[in-house]
Amino acid sequence: MPRLLRRRSAWIAVAATLFVALGIGIALSVERARRVEVQLALAPGHRSPRGWMRDDPALAPLHPPGLEELRSAGTPPNVDARYFLELAEIRERQLARAALQDGVREVVAGHFVLPVALDRDATVVVLAVPRSGAPARLWPEPSDARPAPERGRLAAGSHVLPSDRFTLVEDAAGARVDYHEGFLVPVGAGELEVLVGVRSGALDEATLAEVDAALARGEAREALEDEGFEVATLRVVEPL
Repeated sequence: MPRLLRRRSAWIAVAATLFVALGIGIALSVERARRVEVQLALAPGHRSPRGWMRDDPALAPLHPPGLEELRSAGTPPNVDARYFLELAEIRERQLARAALQDGVREVVAGHFVLPVALDRDATVVVLAVPRSGAPARLWPEPSDARPAPERGRLAAGSHVLPSDRFTLVEDAAGARVDYHEGFLVPVGAGELEVLVGVRSGALDEATLAEVDAALARGEAREALEDEGFEVATLRVVEPL
């Protein structure tokens, strides 16, 4: 083979090797870029809104329109619903931040919420596997009728799942608050293994169906990991 041809072949081989190496490097960089940095924690829920409000001196004396539990029969509202909601959101964020900072991974509670902090938009799936009873998908909620790509989707930032404790309801009767207890620990469950899967990509119907089927088979973690989710395990113990 002429020297020039051999030299050209050698250069082509080197270029091909560099191209492959560069391609692998780009692929790894993209994979790293797609990974979501997430903080997770648990916080106890309360069946009663007053149970959640009582430890906050700013909230405890307030009675906004719509509060389900009255301090006494016929207690009239003493605060605007929107103003109360602003105060409740401050408390919600304080409690969520404290749980995240402490890295709370286990609680004893009949209801619970899941504080989540994301560095970018992501899909979050929450599954519950009880010691006794049937497993369940908690999030996205089975009643969520939105298109699959929107289900379980959270924007970058801090969230409390399944929702903040109070939300605003507005209708012909005016503005009032609605209270949310959090995720329920079924009576007799003993404890829940809570699997939280996080990934950058959106959901589709096939993925959601496979996760649900795997949950029923006892293979939820494997299914989430196969679908590209990073999976964390938390624990909620039912009160005695």
